Amino acid sequence: MSLGGLPKAQTEPRLVWVVVQLAALSFYKPLTVVVGPQRAVASVLSALVLGLLVTVVSYSVFFLCRPLAKSGWKALVWTSVTILFFWNWTALSLGEAIPPWLISGALFLLAIAGIGRFAGYRRFQMGAFVASVTISATLLGLLIRDEITTPAPVVSAAQSPAISEMTTKPDVLFILLDGYARSDVLSSLYDFDNSEFLGQLEAEGFTVPSSSNANYTGTHFSLPSMLEMSYLAEPGQFVSNSDLEALAQMISGDNLLVETLKSNGYTYIHGDTDHWLNTCGTQVDICLPGPLIDITGDALLANTPLGPLVYPTSGSPTTALNLDRLDELSNWNEFSQTLPEGPRFVFLHLVLPHPPLFLDSSCAPRVDPDLDGHNVSSQSIPVELLPKRRSAYVDQVGCANRTVLEFLEQVDRDAVIVITADHGPDSLNPLVESPETWTPEQVKERFAAFSAMRLPPNCDARLDENHQLVNTFRVVLGCLTSTSPVILEERFFAVSYGGLVLELKNPDQDAE
Repeated sequence: MSLGGLPKAQTEPRLVWVVVQLAALSFYKPLTVVVGPQRAVASVLSALVLGLLVTVVSYSVFFLCRPLAKSGWKALVWTSVTILFFWNWTALSLGEAIPPWLISGALFLLAIAGIGRFAGYRRFQMGAFVASVTISATLLGLLIRDEITTPAPVVSAAQSPAISEMTTKPDVLFILLDGYARSDVLSSLYDFDNSEFLGQLEAEGFTVPSSSNANYTGTHFSLPSMLEMSYLAEPGQFVSNSDLEALAQMISGDNLLVETLKSNGYTYIHGDTDHWLNTCGTQVDICLPGPLIDITGDALLANTPLGPLVYPTSGSPTTALNLDRLDELSNWNEFSQTLPEGPRFVFLHLVLPHPPLFLDSSCAPRVDPDLDGHNVSSQSIPVELLPKRRSAYVDQVGCANRTVLEFLEQVDRDAVIVITADHGPDSLNPLVESPETWTPEQVKERFAAFSAMRLPPNCDARLDENHQLVNTFRVVLGCLTSTSPVILEERFFAVSYGGLVLELKNPDQDAE
């Protein structure tokens, strides 16, 4: 019997190609699903386990579990088809009439039938073999090139302040609300008045600067600059993978703030985000794990047809993690009893109100495909959906406000509390364009970041209305050491996950 004049093949491939195909998946996905160019090696195990699990389950479900030693070609073709349809199923859609998962599922079943019928033919086998070798070799080549050509990190902390011994040691609580806009931006772009929440914070002893700004466009630089209390790169420098790894280590605990607090007897408690950019590093004394084993494997699973079954309530791994952190904050009295006595430095990073926009203003989950994704706006989101997404972003601001107020009711009044964003949102800015093309309004939305701090009552250091996030913990440590902090001048940088550092003008001045 033949297909296109070619006879059936009589030999089977070595199963190493199945493993290679699955390994290729682990190189591919962290570059596309997980934000930023994580080095693939860090996620090989999770992706391999997930890929093998999907393959084994699929073989069992569709009665293709013949001994693998006798069905190598089937295994190879099957794995290729699994990757094709499972990892790209969300691109299949016929509007609202037929959901993507149904279309993908029908095509998947058709592909299964094709494998069962034609996997023994030489053309099928050669196509699978070529695809496997091409994908694997290309991605392995990129990794090797990365290791060989990546320059040494350019990030530095040369401006880091000299820290005196502390004269007071209250608990220091740092709550990062990712992508939380400043109140004037919420008013002008989102038609939301946040003054009631700001008034409640001020009644609790907080200072809320009216014109606070982030100093970088993204978390990967903004957060380390706060923790290192320093600008970390200069205009024209190229950000490489080595830099991103160095920044990730800073976020994970290897930074001047943690070093200073620990040297003064503080216990460092870190909320792990299960993300390559923010994990529990070696300096962490107590790690608060998220609900996920590994964000890479979890994100892989969330982007398959199985995702809606795994996250029927929360909708995404990010939202599942947020719900975990919100529960800790809302029940702080009970939760804090599990932590050692002070002095303590607690760092919790909430990916909120940052998208995905799956929580309403009461923090109840709602899953809506229109509200998924990493940006409020992007080139892939239809313009007509922007009002809906802006409204959903405001809902998540409401959720963050609600949780913060519940948290403050339970916290020791003497604790130093920093509640801040790392950058603003992006309803005007899809973030895929070059920052050189951004309008002043786009720049302002991204840099105008919410910030609030409750400092000790006897502290001489005060927040300027034009507070820069890079100076946040300079001010805090100034209070704790009874010294006048050296405040860095305002500077603003646009930095991508790989590329040149670009310095911008003051976003508030440009937008006026």
